[in-house]
Amino acid sequence: MEKVTGTLKPDTIAVLQGGIVGGRSATYEDHDAFGTLGGRARVEAAALLAKQFPQAVVLTTDAVNASELEALGVAPGRIVFAGPDGNNTFAALKTIAAHAHGTVGIVSSEYHLPRVRAFCALIAFGRVEYISAEAVLAAADPAFQKTFDEVKKTPAYKLRLESEARGIEAIKRGNYNSAPPQDKQERTV
Repeated sequence: MEKVTGTLKPDTIAVLQGGIVGGRSATYEDHDAFGTLGGRARVEAAALLAKQFPQAVVLTTDAVNASELEALGVAPGRIVFAGPDGNNTFAALKTIAAHAHGTVGIVSSEYHLPRVRAFCALIAFGRVEYISAEAVLAAADPAFQKTFDEVKKTPAYKLRLESEARGIEAIKRGNYNSAPPQDKQERTV
C-alpha cells in the first residue's frame, strides 16, 4: 500500500468514532440529522495503518470500534480503548490527547478533518497528523475512490459538508455546542 501519511511516523493511531448503527460502525448509507456518516471507513483505514505502522498503538474511544479493529486483524494488545463511549468529537479528542503518546495520527472522514483540526487547535496536542480514512482506503484499493466519488454526490453527503462548515464557524466564534443526543441517533437510509 502506498503510504498516505505525511512525514510523521505515528506512535499512536487514533480513530474517531463515526456513528454506530445496530451495534456496528455506520456506513456511508447510514446517516443522522447532519447527513452521511461513514464510520466504518475510519475503522478499516485505522486497521490498514496499523499494518503499515506495526510499532503504533491504535487508540479508540469506542468499544464497537475496538472490537471491529480486532476483527480486522489488529492484535488486541495494540488496541487501547479509552472510554467512555460517546459521539462527541471534542470530548473524544480530549480523551485521545490524554491517552496518546508520541506522534498521533488522527484518522477520520475527509469531511470531518477540518472540524477536527479546529478542535485540536483548542487542545494541548503534541505532534499530530490528520489522516483521511478515504485517502487510506483509496491508496489500498483504487476502486474505493470511485465508490467514494459517488458518495460525495449524494444529498446526505452534501448535508454533512454544510453541517461541518457550520460547526467550524461556531468553533471559530467560540460558541460551539455539541448536538443534542436525539439528533445523533444514527439511522439507516
